Amino acid sequence: MPTAGSGYRGECNMSGPQHDHREKMRSRHELEQENALFYQEIMVARRASDITASLVVEQFKKMEEILHQLEDNLTTQHELRKQLAEKLQEVEEQKHKLAQARNAAEAANAAKSAFLASTSHELRTPLTSVLGFARIIQKRFEQVIVPAIGDKDHKIERATRQINDNLGIIVEEGERLTKLINNVLDLAKIESGRIEWKIEPVSIAEVIERSAAATTSLFQDKPVFLELDLADDLPPLTGDRDRLVQVVINLIANGVKFTQEGSVTCQARRENDEIVVRVIDTGIGIAEADHQHVFENFTQVTTDTLADKPSGTGLGLAICKQIIEHHHGRIWVESELGKGSVFAFTLPTRSEMAGQPAPAMRSAAAKRELDQESDRGKGKTLLIVDDEANIRELIRQELAPQGYRLLCADNGEAALRVAEKNRPDLILLDLMLPGINGYEVLAELRKRPASKQTPIIIVSILEDKEKGYASGADSYFTKPINAQALLTEIENLLGTARQRKTDQTPVDGP
Repeated sequence: MPTAGSGYRGECNMSGPQHDHREKMRSRHELEQENALFYQEIMVARRASDITASLVVEQFKKMEEILHQLEDNLTTQHELRKQLAEKLQEVEEQKHKLAQARNAAEAANAAKSAFLASTSHELRTPLTSVLGFARIIQKRFEQVIVPAIGDKDHKIERATRQINDNLGIIVEEGERLTKLINNVLDLAKIESGRIEWKIEPVSIAEVIERSAAATTSLFQDKPVFLELDLADDLPPLTGDRDRLVQVVINLIANGVKFTQEGSVTCQARRENDEIVVRVIDTGIGIAEADHQHVFENFTQVTTDTLADKPSGTGLGLAICKQIIEHHHGRIWVESELGKGSVFAFTLPTRSEMAGQPAPAMRSAAAKRELDQESDRGKGKTLLIVDDEANIRELIRQELAPQGYRLLCADNGEAALRVAEKNRPDLILLDLMLPGINGYEVLAELRKRPASKQTPIIIVSILEDKEKGYASGADSYFTKPINAQALLTEIENLLGTARQRKTDQTPVDGP
């Protein structure tokens, strides 16, 4: 047996030529495999290169398309920007035109308001004369002429009655014209923001009751009655009492005007944080299409149902709307033709009125209460200052029968001279005077010791009570004047002046 050493040598002997041949064959085979693999890799790389090249070409094509689209977009954007600039220019031009139109409309509205106010003021002077003298004639006719004529002759009696009726018509129409003028002035003042608001605690129940009392005469000649329906839990509110009374009077009068038969009910309820007032009538009603127009200026909705068309300027409801909105409330109408109407407005129970409350404007007579009446007339001297001869004569005829000694002046300088010379007990002062105006006269009178405490009543077509009282006036009347109210105020002021002098008289010691 061969030994281990001989076996080992045998294997070593196999590394001869045969072994080299096999190694070469194996190396050749491996080389061929490597070449095949390398070829495959080359082919794969070539295919990848072809694919990549194809993709790059496609990407380039897409990039070219994108570039073309960008160019088109840039062109479009340029066009859009150009169009936008043109549109913006058109908008600016339209804004400029609108601003011009608005300014022109505001100027026209201001001119209209100024014209209405000026015209209304100018109408007040002749209206004061017409209405004042008509009342004097009517009073003298009834008190002097009619008793002197008696009723002996039926023709004379009929003529006397007709004259008296005609005088009544003149007075009634004069008062209606006064109301129309006041409405125009109220509207002009509200629109211009010059209206005086006297803001104070107000009871809406009291407002409605005062309004009902003021409209009693409207129900006398018609089969229509007024009913008040006021809740017991109505809280107080803040507002202008007189302006709210004006609103309720207007709504009640409106209800009576368009109601031939039935009722007008004034209702007040608390609803949440508001007081709701409704004026309900059983009248002819208002078409739904007209609801949006009833609160417009100079608009009066009419219907063929009424034989006598209601007269007026169509300003009453427009003024009501302005007043209620100033009090932060709302006003509206609910109505159907033939089924009556409901005019309603709201007032907040906790009102935050715009601006500060206007100072209370009370005459000296309202500031003090006298325990005794003043002597009527008794030789008291009154100075009448007015540049209109008719107004001076009107006031003279109203005051002369009361026993007053009357002096007159037609301008400011003359008024100061007469006051210095005669020391009148009371002065009636117009504001629109030639030369120095009424305010300047008032200021000068208050500087002089002789007239510093003299009662002065402003009687003017101007409605500027706040300035009048602030300037030193004791009372203020707007033309046309209420003669009886003026007489009462004169008596009260003279009594107050007398009481003041008595209080200032030193008392001798024992």
